Amino acid sequence: MLASPLDTFRGLPVHALVLHLTVVAVPLMAVVTAALPWRRSWRRRFAWPVVVLDALVLALVWVTRQSGLQLEHRLPLNPQILHHADLGLKMWWFSLAVLVVAVLVALARNASGPAVPVLGVLSLAVAVASVVWIVRVGEAGSAAVWKGVVSSTDHVQR
Repeated sequence: MLASPLDTFRGLPVHALVLHLTVVAVPLMAVVTAALPWRRSWRRRFAWPVVVLDALVLALVWVTRQSGLQLEHRLPLNPQILHHADLGLKMWWFSLAVLVVAVLVALARNASGPAVPVLGVLSLAVAVASVVWIVRVGEAGSAAVWKGVVSSTDHVQR
């Protein structure tokens, strides 16, 4: 069977390589997207570049998700990994919401009036939800990988 390009790279799981970029990019772009509506000069100048970057983050989340599914097929069934995978599969929707808000802000980049604070509050809510979710996913993944390892070394003396 031909291996997927999202399975391994140079003998390492692609998931372990891309997830670190994902856990930095998702919160970073969530904060940028949440800040964008609040200053007209930012909206005018950066709205469409933020849309492009949010689209790239969405693609990165998809790669992380798909590579995680590839890795999951290599591992024995484990409730912690299944919990992490379940949370991780939903991360795509949070990143999509950030992208949709960024597009709305870009479309209203020259707007004034009540649309601006509504978009500001919406972008802030979506950003907070996205950051909270990526933390949940990361914590579940870290627990699945490291909790038993670290607890087994609690009494090791050097």
